[in-house]
Amino acid sequence: MPEAPTLTDKNKKSLQFIEDVTSIPDQVQQRILTEILTQNATVEYLRRHGLSGQTDRQTFKRLIPVVAYEDLHNDITRIANGDTSPILSSHPISEFLTSMYSQMLCGLCLNKEVLRVGAVFASGFIRAIRFLEKHWSLLTHDIRTGTLNSVITDPLVRESVMKILKPDPNLADFIEFECSRKSWQGIITRIWPNTKYVDVIVTGSMAQYIPTLDYYSNELPLVCTMYASSECYFGVNLNPLCNPSEVAYTLIPTMAYFEFLPVHRNVGVAGTDTTKREKESLQLVDLADVKIGLYRYRVGDVLKVVGFKNKAPQFSFICRKNVALSIDSDKTDEVELHKAVENAVNHLVPFCATLTEYTSYADTTTIPGHYVIFWEVSENGSTRIPASVFEDCCLTIEESLNSVYRQGRASDKSIGALEIKIVENGTFDKLMDYAISLGASINQYFLVGRVMVYVQK
Repeated sequence: MPEAPTLTDKNKKSLQFIEDVTSIPDQVQQRILTEILTQNATVEYLRRHGLSGQTDRQTFKRLIPVVAYEDLHNDITRIANGDTSPILSSHPISEFLTSMYSQMLCGLCLNKEVLRVGAVFASGFIRAIRFLEKHWSLLTHDIRTGTLNSVITDPLVRESVMKILKPDPNLADFIEFECSRKSWQGIITRIWPNTKYVDVIVTGSMAQYIPTLDYYSNELPLVCTMYASSECYFGVNLNPLCNPSEVAYTLIPTMAYFEFLPVHRNVGVAGTDTTKREKESLQLVDLADVKIGLYRYRVGDVLKVVGFKNKAPQFSFICRKNVALSIDSDKTDEVELHKAVENAVNHLVPFCATLTEYTSYADTTTIPGHYVIFWEVSENGSTRIPASVFEDCCLTIEESLNSVYRQGRASDKSIGALEIKIVENGTFDKLMDYAISLGASINQYFLVGRVMVYVQK
């Protein structure tokens, strides 16, 4: 009987696959497009645009328009709900709490076996740590007694958890001791001592959470393994232990069919009625033909081509295309804003305070309009932060922004003074709970960004 392949053999096979497909990306992309169009030859959307079973790239590019999600919203809604079926009711908050509680409990029961921790996005993982901070007493009770909290009502979930949960007073004492300590610095390595790294996305706007992750993990490596969207996975990080600022994703040609737009062109969103001339003006670039520089994929991500794996390009994630602040002629993207905020939070250090989360918007209801930034601040020191410190933070952010913004502020007077609003602790989590209760996907919530409501302290 032949021996089962070892993990090393599987790894070698996977690495060889990457070598093969990245060596001939254009041929692979043509094959993938043919397979997609063949499988979907009879769908209404393709027939609507005149694609009657053709699978060649030229016909596809000529007939099928470049669209954004908004252009397909009605089609997606109709397919998801059916033409006559009502939308099914759900309880996403209950499901979220059930999932979080059950996974955290199992992770605690198997704390010595955990080798990595993480979530898709940094913000989601930090939410899990805060969940532990809030509910550790209930979790330790379950571990001490070997009984599962009645809040978990799903019978299948209860059955699965009870296969792992056993009475363990010593483990309960250990977790209680660690979680009841005043400082939660290094809590990840204290609770899960064999953890080697944190598997979480910290590129783009998620970079704001790096200091918090370092605090909780005793600066374990932050590994960004993959790049994906709701539609599919796009690529992988072939150098997973690199610094987060150096992350580059190799797009695997078999994942999807990719087209790109040069980001410097002033291109509007093409609707479903895009004319041939409009489509030609977009100058779509195939995966194998990108050059070093910036390109934009229609999901709204701005990527930078930073190198190549064989003939397949490697990209670093820059920011979301439409996440920007603008009042007049100024344009501030999330990368620039994040750097400015990083400079400003240095004013909080003497007060042992940290910035937990932030978001922003351009307030045009005032004359002139101005930037508003919402901060959730964790004050760990005994001295309350005076208002003058936050005024210094405002000035530092403004001084860190681009020359167009500063000219609008100082010379043209077309931009009003930047405003920081301090929100109550837990505001961001409450807002996310509200969005989830309305049916939002937790990962899409983080991707799209938060439209903040706030409560003044």
